[in-house]
Amino acid sequence: MHSRAFPVGLVSCATTDFTSGPHGRRWLYPPFPASFGGASMSVWAKRTSCSVAHRVASGCDGRSRVYHGWQCVITKTAEEFAASRCARPGGRVIRFEGGA
Repeated sequence: MHSRAFPVGLVSCATTDFTSGPHGRRWLYPPFPASFGGASMSVWAKRTSCSVAHRVASGCDGRSRVYHGWQCVITKTAEEFAASRCARPGGRVIRFEGGA
C-alpha cells in the first residue's frame, strides 16, 4: 500500500509484505514481484538510516507512545490501515503506513 502523496523531505525506505528474505524481513522497491501481496508496510525516513527506520516501524506496536527513545503517534486510521509518525530530537523523523 503506497501513499498517493510522497511525504516531503523524507527518503523512501522501501515496502515490506512481511515475508522473510535471506537477511530477515524483505524490503522491496517498486516494481514489486508477482509474489508480493497481501498486507504491507511502507517506510520513509528523514535524518536517520533506513535500517533504523525499518527497526522502529517493525517494533512500534501503535499502543506505546515511546519506542526506544522515538516519540510515536498514530496519524491516521481506517479499516485495515494505519499511518504513524515517530520523531527524535535533531529533526529525525520516521513515517510508516501499512494495511491489508
